[in-house]
Amino acid sequence: MRKLKSIVVLGLIGFAIAILLTGCPASEYTLMTSASPAGAGTISPSGGSYSKGLSINIAAAANTGYRFDHWEGGSSGSSPTATIIMDGAKTLTAYFAKTYSLSTTPSPGGNVSPSNGNFDSGKQVTLIATAAQYYKFNGWGTDASGTSDHLNVTMDSNKSISASFVRMTVNLQTQADASGGGTVSPGSGPFDAGTQKTITANPSPGYRFDHWGGDVSGTTNPLNVLMDSNKNISASFVKVNMLSVSESPVGAGTFTVSPTASSYDAGARVTLTAATTTFPNAFDRWIGTDNDNANPTVVT
Repeated sequence: MRKLKSIVVLGLIGFAIAILLTGCPASEYTLMTSASPAGAGTISPSGGSYSKGLSINIAAAANTGYRFDHWEGGSSGSSPTATIIMDGAKTLTAYFAKTYSLSTTPSPGGNVSPSNGNFDSGKQVTLIATAAQYYKFNGWGTDASGTSDHLNVTMDSNKSISASFVRMTVNLQTQADASGGGTVSPGSGPFDAGTQKTITANPSPGYRFDHWGGDVSGTTNPLNVLMDSNKNISASFVKVNMLSVSESPVGAGTFTVSPTASSYDAGARVTLTAATTTFPNAFDRWIGTDNDNANPTVVT
C-alpha cells in the first residue's frame, strides 16, 4: 500500500513537472522600447508587462535637434503615436533623424524664402532672395556669402543667414529749350527709384512757361514725377510782350481789346476797336498798330 501511495505521489509530481515544462497559457506579455540613436528622444510608456490582449497607446517625443522619423519592430509608420495590441511580447524601436535650424534675416527692401525652419542633417536647401519694387538684391551674409539671388545651403549645422537689399537709383536729366527763356529745377542727377520729384519750370523775365517735353507732357507747373525709370525732361518757354492802349484826349472815347490779357505771346494778333462817347468827337486814327487808319485794327 505504501508503495502504491509512493507511486501516486511520484506520478502527481511528474505531471506537475510536465505542465511546467510544456508551459501554461501566458496572462501577461512584455513590452520593450528603445530610441535610435540613443538619446535622440523618449518613448512613453517606455515598457513593462501588460495583460494579454491589452491595447496600449504609445508616443515618441523627439529631443531638441531631432525629429521623429518612423517605428520599427512591434509597429510601423511615420506617426509619432501608435497603438500596440499585446498579443505577444513586443520589442519596439523609435527612429529619430538629426535636424538643424535655419533662420534668415532680410534687410528692408526684400524677403527670403524659405525664411526659417528645421531641416534634416545633410539636406540641401535652396534660398531665394526676392527684392521689392525699386530695390535690388545686394548679397548674402553671416553664415553664407555670394551675390546670386539663389543660394544652395547644405544643412550640416545650425545656419543663420542674412540677405541685403539696396534701393536702386535712376537718373534725371532736365533742360530748358534753346530759347533761353528760363531754367528747370532741380537740375540733373541720380535719385532713389520710386521717389516723387517736383520739377519746376522757371521763366526768365519776358517769357512764360509753355509745355513739357521729353519723357513727360502737359502744361502743369510745377510737375510731380515718379522716378520709376531714367527720365529726360525738357521745358519750353515762349517770349511774351506787353500791350498798353490809351485814348487821346482822355475821355473822348472808349476802346476794346480782344483777346484781353496781361501779356501776349510774341507774334500774337490782338484786335482793337475804338468808339466815341460824346458828340462832336469822332475816331481819328490809331498810332502804333498794323493799320493806324482802320477801325477795328490789329496789333501784331
